[in-house]
Amino acid sequence: MFVGYLPNRARGDEGSQKIEVTDGETMKFILNDVVAPRPEGPSLVEAGTIWGSALTFEGVELGWYWIVVCVSLKNLDYSKVFTMNITIQRRSAGQDEWFLTNNSCETTLRTEELDSISKDDYVRLRIHRQLYIDDIEDSCLLGINLSSTDDDDNAGSVEIHYIELGTSTFDSPSGVKDHVIYGDGIPDYFISVGADEPSRTKAITISRFEISDTKNHAATLHFTPGEGHINLWDLRAPDNYVAGNKKSRPITRPIGRVSFGVSPFLTTPEVLKEYSPMIAISSAGSQIVVGSEREMAHGIPFQVFQMTPSKVLLDKNNAFPPATLARVPSICPDLASYFGLGVFHRVDPANTDERFIIFNGITLEVYDTESWCRIYRLELGHQRGDDYTSCITQSIRGRYFCWNGFKGVISIWDIETGRIASNIYVEEDRAATFAVLSPDGSKVAVSVKGTVQVFDTVTGIKMGSYYEGLDSDNIFNVIFEQDHFLTTNRSLSNTNDVFMPNMRSVVRVRDMVVVEDHYVHEDYVVQVPHTGHVPFFLNAQGSVANFLSLGNILYPPSEEYSCGTTNDCPMLDRSFDIFYVDSVRTFVNSEDIAFTAYSAQKYVAGEAAHTLQVGIGGSYEEMTDTMTLILGKAVEHRIFWVRETSQLFVVNEGYLFTWTLSNDTTNVATLDRIVKFLDHNPDHAKDQCITDILNVKMCEHACQYTIEIKPTYWLTNNGSSTVRPPAGTPNNILTFPKFAADTFKTTQDYRDEMGVLGLIQLYRFGDQDFKDEIIRFLKNRIRPTRENPLSCLVTLCRAWSSDDRFALEQIVAELLPPRYITWIPDPHEDKSTEPLAILLEIAQTRPRVFGVAKVVMKYCVSHANRSKNLAFLSPLFGSMHEVMELYPEEALECMGRIAFIPVKNRAYIIDNHTLALPPRPRLRFWEPRTKPLVKTKEPIMQFNFTGEKADSSNDGFTRPVFMASFDALWYYKDQHQTELKKDGFQAASNTATTTWWKTLYHMFRLKCHIRMPAVVECYEFNLEFFDNPAIAALVDYKWNTIGYSYWLFRFVFQSVFYALVVVAALMQVYSNPSHLTDLFIAIIVLASIFLWLELLQAVHSWSRYSGSTYNGLDMIAFGLPLVASAIQLNSISNGNTNGNTRVMSASVLAVFLHMLFELRIYKQVCKYVMIIQQTVIEIRGFFIIFAGGLLAFTIATQHLLRACPVEGCKRDETDFSYNFFYAMSATYFFMGGRYDPVSPLFDQEDAGFHLMMIVYFFFTVIVMLNVLIALINVAFTKGDDGWRLAWIESRLRYIESAENMSHRIPGFRQTHDWFPKQIYFSATPQQVRDYQEKYHPGGNGGYGGGYEWGRGDGEDEDGGDEVDPIFDNVPRPKVEEETGEQTEEQTGEGETAEGEGGETKAEGEGEGEAKAEGEGEGEGEGEGQKDQEQTTTTTTDESATKDSKEKAIEHNSSLDLRTQVSELQRQLTLQQEQSQKQFDELKELLLRATATKPKK
Repeated sequence: MFVGYLPNRARGDEGSQKIEVTDGETMKFILNDVVAPRPEGPSLVEAGTIWGSALTFEGVELGWYWIVVCVSLKNLDYSKVFTMNITIQRRSAGQDEWFLTNNSCETTLRTEELDSISKDDYVRLRIHRQLYIDDIEDSCLLGINLSSTDDDDNAGSVEIHYIELGTSTFDSPSGVKDHVIYGDGIPDYFISVGADEPSRTKAITISRFEISDTKNHAATLHFTPGEGHINLWDLRAPDNYVAGNKKSRPITRPIGRVSFGVSPFLTTPEVLKEYSPMIAISSAGSQIVVGSEREMAHGIPFQVFQMTPSKVLLDKNNAFPPATLARVPSICPDLASYFGLGVFHRVDPANTDERFIIFNGITLEVYDTESWCRIYRLELGHQRGDDYTSCITQSIRGRYFCWNGFKGVISIWDIETGRIASNIYVEEDRAATFAVLSPDGSKVAVSVKGTVQVFDTVTGIKMGSYYEGLDSDNIFNVIFEQDHFLTTNRSLSNTNDVFMPNMRSVVRVRDMVVVEDHYVHEDYVVQVPHTGHVPFFLNAQGSVANFLSLGNILYPPSEEYSCGTTNDCPMLDRSFDIFYVDSVRTFVNSEDIAFTAYSAQKYVAGEAAHTLQVGIGGSYEEMTDTMTLILGKAVEHRIFWVRETSQLFVVNEGYLFTWTLSNDTTNVATLDRIVKFLDHNPDHAKDQCITDILNVKMCEHACQYTIEIKPTYWLTNNGSSTVRPPAGTPNNILTFPKFAADTFKTTQDYRDEMGVLGLIQLYRFGDQDFKDEIIRFLKNRIRPTRENPLSCLVTLCRAWSSDDRFALEQIVAELLPPRYITWIPDPHEDKSTEPLAILLEIAQTRPRVFGVAKVVMKYCVSHANRSKNLAFLSPLFGSMHEVMELYPEEALECMGRIAFIPVKNRAYIIDNHTLALPPRPRLRFWEPRTKPLVKTKEPIMQFNFTGEKADSSNDGFTRPVFMASFDALWYYKDQHQTELKKDGFQAASNTATTTWWKTLYHMFRLKCHIRMPAVVECYEFNLEFFDNPAIAALVDYKWNTIGYSYWLFRFVFQSVFYALVVVAALMQVYSNPSHLTDLFIAIIVLASIFLWLELLQAVHSWSRYSGSTYNGLDMIAFGLPLVASAIQLNSISNGNTNGNTRVMSASVLAVFLHMLFELRIYKQVCKYVMIIQQTVIEIRGFFIIFAGGLLAFTIATQHLLRACPVEGCKRDETDFSYNFFYAMSATYFFMGGRYDPVSPLFDQEDAGFHLMMIVYFFFTVIVMLNVLIALINVAFTKGDDGWRLAWIESRLRYIESAENMSHRIPGFRQTHDWFPKQIYFSATPQQVRDYQEKYHPGGNGGYGGGYEWGRGDGEDEDGGDEVDPIFDNVPRPKVEEETGEQTEEQTGEGETAEGEGGETKAEGEGEGEAKAEGEGEGEGEGEGQKDQEQTTTTTTDESATKDSKEKAIEHNSSLDLRTQVSELQRQLTLQQEQSQKQFDELKELLLRATATKPKK
């Protein structure tokens, strides 16, 4: 050991912080075997002075060393010493000044730590941080400063005997135990490698170390020349903590060791840093993996070591049983040559099944830890990078991990399935983008452009951004808890002082507000367990590995219970005041700021409300910056003031309000909480509730209170009478949080929910400031959190009533602005807690609720287009069935608005897709079809991550790309919802697969099954719904993948039936009919099967079955051959030679017509089928009229030829049939010129007959036939216009059946990748404009627009992700300078917004419409490249100026004026709405008065 003795006297300037050291006082370390105090005596450090000594390292070996200071504290008065600071500063050779480096250290002993040190003669203080000596010519300065609390400096002194560059042991040669001092950042426990080897002359250098996710075991790796050494540690060691002392004690004895050979080249720290060794430990500590992160010539080979016994326990003597580490001999050959990172991982903490995941920057592989065989392999990238590697290994949480290999995209991967669960689209950044998941995987924090942006992983919607104190290089150590995250805050750290620990801020996700700040030394790195355990900080320095748990840092106490959830905080009595009208009180807070409150009454629409006007000032006359609070209808209320927290508590009508008063001139009062503690009493719904308070007790933090309240009584008949409780009713106790002493029967959740409902009534009476405060309060509760698991939007929607419909509609409109993101829809929300579903359920009986429902729908459609995110449409899709049923026009409008939603990262989709090509007959049908994207006329793409380099041929594809969700096509039946919501992203996939012959078997079995409930059901579309590019693309995709195959199987089976019927008919003509018995039996069997299938369809849904004309044709086409075959079998068995074959003749025609209708899935056939159908529809009335005329002419002709005036008369015989049916047939064929039955009569002189024929010819040939031709012409026109929509509808019928089959056939959906959540399609800008002009020429109808309604398909545009400022931490400039040549303007009620890069964005609202300038896209194959065209539309007819700079200047100069105009328009709209409401209320009163007025 190297020991240095100090000079006899201390030098230093007591009045200065500067330490002066002369050469004569420099101490050198020497090698000694025995350490003993100097006979000359120790050096003294008196309290209030600064002592220092220079230390040189001549003759000292290079490496890490402990620094031990032997002192005596017997002369020190602990009660008068505030801190003892020990500092070590470095000075390199040849430098005159001392400077601070990361190898230097500073340790401060505070009072509580000094009290734990004994006052023995000799105390060895071991500084926990070690010193690295890399140059023996360097020196260091040891400084000791005692700060005293006594001004007389009589706190005593410290004797310093010697300083030692310590060995690994914690004991001195004389057996004295070292006392480890830590200062700031005390670890929970730490490992000291080599402490059980006293012979070492310097500390071991830990190269790598790792802790298990259970925090029970750790593994360290260090090297000596030619060898690597692994130590296994049990962190549950009994000597980990000192009794009665919160400080950690070192763990010095490993439970297992193993060594392995390495290249002698791996010796110095510099070389080891370049080779980056890797170590990983399993959760139970039973396996350890070592290797190298980088592939180099002398790297460490991949090796697995197994510990035996695998279960490490403490014995009854607190000793460890020996553990043996042995190399696993057999592992996968690919692992033996692997270089990269690797981690052990458990998807479920309760499951011992563990996986080993490796990633080298390109390939991710998952291995089984028992057999060490590969489970699956993923190609994630085509280029290596440390940024990509660290993102995956640091982000694994439970079942998911993040990957950042594509700019602008964070993909969330499912470890179980090996597939992407969702994509998070972020802004593209030059620096690498990092991401980390929350413990349950529901949120992800992403570093983008120097900010931490939090996204919802299920929907990809941005929840908010935090930027304060972050670096612009995106390097941040974010640790994510469910509702908070911890990140580095550089703005609060002293960057000029390397000894200053970094400031870590705990940020609340809900509003991106810093809740707490903590000091953690910058050497600590973050390690988050992959199974949801508490995260921790790790730090290795020399031979020490430190572990600091974040359990008490990351999980701050709830804001509501900051002083604890138990009633242990001292409760103080609070005085309260009773306020009546014109009452005035003054309150003063702890900062001596005075507030005045004045009580008054306010009348709105004939109703009175009690108000409280609060403002800054000591009297009513001095009040400034006032705000009027609406309290309710009661004429009196109770108020108590909490001076410490500047909070005002108001009790009124069973409600308890909490307001915080401040000297903020913009908002003097802030609503913190409102609860209703009384249960709802329907007998007194319109009466005033009076609650008398007896006493109030509250803690000083205003977080807990107990209020004693008299029994409630009611004022009825406008206060003219009183209803009091029975005598002897006990007083009630109200507590918060709710303790056992609380006597009210309401729960805390009920109180919060009913408190939100009470705000609706108050909102009606408030002014704009009060309304804004209510909206702010509700916005903070619109997103579910741990404290508020239910969104306030759900509560508001449930509370809809016709009396409050106007106020509620205004509140919901403010909570759901079309510009900013506030509410984040949950795609997996149950209908009972989904706002739109709740409103539509109310609309079944009260249609007026649709005003609020339309606000929700507008928010969803607007943000789906602005954010380019289909997740916003989940509420709309979840209730589309009800919307179509109740409001079909609104449903059609919404579907039109989401027809063109552009993708957010077009390049990502183009580089990772699979084309769904239409089915075509091919010789090599078993091979997958491929076709370049640029040569596909109307490409429909499915996202398919390939991990390969982008195909350069796709660069020629320039069309915009849009997306569509299959939720727009169908909805899942209720009985299947629970199966689809097993997981946050998707249900776990079954690994079983299937084959084509198994698929056919299961398809036939399921079709014949009597009970096969539908999993999905298409919406009840009208034909006009199919004139939607998104719907058409969805149908095309499903048809190209599963629909056509299903139809083909069905048609082949039916073709066998067709062939049997035709063959039977032909053989009855050209062969011996007696040999057809088997053929007729086969026809009967097949027809029975088809009729059974038709019957099952009718039973499952009779309304849908009876509404289709095709089903009726199915019954005829299968029923007629069945009857005909039965007749023929009967004739054959009876030998009836005169058997009736006419039914079989009709069967041939029915079969042909059925086959024609089955082939309508082809465009050419569908066009003619549609014309036939339309013709039948158009001439239905004509048939009735014509049939009536034919019947009349038949009767008239029979009467003319055969009528007798008297009995016995005779008429001339004619060939006109006496049978009435044959007579009608002959009359019908008169139109074709066949007059044989009556031709002789034309030669007779019968005026009546000739006149009859003239009328008949005129009626049938001239009138009816021309009418028929005109109707058929109309039918041709309609059929030609609508056949495309009918073609889409006809295919959807088969697609729906095939989709339901896919859910029932085992392994089908796992075998085929044909079931994405959404698909992508393209269209030219001209097609988009044509669709807009055709269906939405008048603007956006209040729903916001898609492509060219709101924002274009710009690659870098991201302005639509703007989160409401209440949820964001990023500052927003009011006006940004506009750059570039692109300018957007807006008409109507739109707003102008500033986007990234200074480009002005426009949002279409109300009846306005915004169109953006963009480049013309390629409009099809062979059309060539078009010039850039301008499509900006303004409210005037003036053409755009050619000089874009002048236009930008003009726009900026008028920006303020536009803002003022927009504000005036908003205020005018509010006034109009209020006037309309008053008019409606007056109208209702007049109607009631008119209805009750007696008539004269």
